[in-house]
Amino acid sequence: MAAKSSSSGREESRLHSCSKVGDTSFPNKKFLTTPVMTEVMTEKVFNDSVHGHIRLHPLCVKIIDTLQFQRLRNLKQLGTTYLVFPAACGKRFEHSLGVAYLAGQMVEALRSNCPEVQILPEEKLSVEIAGLCHDLGHGPFSHLWEHFLNDCDVKWRHEDCSVSMLKHLVKENHLESEFKRYNVNIDLVAELILGEGQRLPNKQYLYQIVNNKLNDIDVDKWDYFLRDGKQLNISISFDYRRLLTFCRLVKSPITGDYVIGFRNKEAVTINDMFRVRADLHLRAYQHQVVKVLELMFVDAFVAAKDDYTVNADGKTFKLHEAQENMNAMSKLSDHIHHVLLYDSRFDNHPARNILQRISRRQLYPLVHRFNINEILSESAPNIKKDALAYTVRDLRKVLNDKIPGHKFSADALRLDFGSHINPLSKVVFFKKPSSSRHPADLEVDHHAVDELSKILPCQLNTGNKIEILVFAEEAKDLQSLSTEVSQACQQYLPDILRKYMPSS
Repeated sequence: MAAKSSSSGREESRLHSCSKVGDTSFPNKKFLTTPVMTEVMTEKVFNDSVHGHIRLHPLCVKIIDTLQFQRLRNLKQLGTTYLVFPAACGKRFEHSLGVAYLAGQMVEALRSNCPEVQILPEEKLSVEIAGLCHDLGHGPFSHLWEHFLNDCDVKWRHEDCSVSMLKHLVKENHLESEFKRYNVNIDLVAELILGEGQRLPNKQYLYQIVNNKLNDIDVDKWDYFLRDGKQLNISISFDYRRLLTFCRLVKSPITGDYVIGFRNKEAVTINDMFRVRADLHLRAYQHQVVKVLELMFVDAFVAAKDDYTVNADGKTFKLHEAQENMNAMSKLSDHIHHVLLYDSRFDNHPARNILQRISRRQLYPLVHRFNINEILSESAPNIKKDALAYTVRDLRKVLNDKIPGHKFSADALRLDFGSHINPLSKVVFFKKPSSSRHPADLEVDHHAVDELSKILPCQLNTGNKIEILVFAEEAKDLQSLSTEVSQACQQYLPDILRKYMPSS
């Protein structure tokens, strides 16, 4: 009996050692598996162009293999930028996978750098799912869809829609039991997507990983910086791996909560991150031709909003109403461009005429371009994104009303570091730690930003350049029309802007 037991043990040992490709020691035997091994075997490895081979949890794979998530394969990450930069054709799908991967990497970095802090497996998985699903709610051509709905006077945020779409996805695909199996609370995932909530009151730092409301340093940006830079052929000097190496949990001197902080010497790395963001906006996202293309697409969608309909749950939704129903929203992707361009239902339709102009590169001419501060007595750097969008919308209406015979479009171009103040001032830096790595023992460095500003004063200048671009559908006498538009802006814009600026 002893000999038999020994033989059995040797065979089991050889079975577990049979892990190399080409090992045929036991061609007719099956691997002995455990629950843990079975779990690993149901994970999935993706070969990503940015991060290489990334492994995602089985629950993430369940979410990915749904109609709602697969829709992201047909949503361009950079919208109309593709029509200016021919290689900028990445989709929200691969970006979402990248953010899920980086979210897990950030959790592992915090675990490694702060061994005293316990982050539960289900909490890590919740953060990964939040990263995976943070863009589920985007509409056709990504951020362009928000501009379209704004023109239709519909208040909407893709983050809120992402939460609604996630809950719809779970229900439609009967994944409730899978979430329960892994002890994942969908409401917590929703909070992590939005970047705020109280389900983890003692672990607020987990809300800063995917959507960081505190200082904008999050894995969403890290992924799209690298991914977009590669497709735009714009060099990205920022290296997120240094921040993973030098991140710790630090007690905030303001709130007393534990937040994600960074070694003081990494102030230059974070400064580089915000500089990269500004560079991408300057050279690509807010390129003048990208802007006019966005405006023309929005005009086309507005023209078609009552005629393009989506059927869902026994109801018919117009184009600007689809976000009210997740089944209807699930049927919208970039394909609506080709429907408007080629479907016989839209023969001789104004929307098709606009899209055909885009195909022929007959773009709206630029009539006037000006800095807001040129016509205001006071600076307006702290006007919020939504308020600026409403300002531009109202200005467009005024121009179309006061200058008859022309149809105008307008948009804002904002170049800064993502904030009207130095964004590094919101980051908690700590000094080189002693032998102890406990968060309570880390000493906050209140002078890291000041020290960096002595070395890189230009880099830390927030800039806050806000310009408004005015285009006309047609313009025979461009110079004369430019003068009229300039005078109208001087007269009406200050009052429009003050409606939306915060009172001092």
